[in-house]
Amino acid sequence: MVDPPSQVIDAFRDVQAARADQQRLQNEAFSYANRIVPEARGEAERILQGARAYKEQTVAEATGQTARFLKVYEEYKKHLK
Repeated sequence: MVDPPSQVIDAFRDVQAARADQQRLQNEAFSYANRIVPEARGEAERILQGARAYKEQTVAEATGQTARFLKVYEEYKKHLK
């Protein structure tokens, strides 16, 4: 049996180590994505719900103020005649 030169063995080990590192890093990336993406989606949904609630509150307040103004305006018009 012929033994390969040590440089070949070292290079082969480097390739194996690089493949193992690549697989480990890919696994870490997928794990991170599987954790962070749902958290980000949840946070985005919370922000959207807050924005919708703010919009509804602002519209309701504006509607109320408009109704009060129109009542005052109608009374004002009655007294002008």
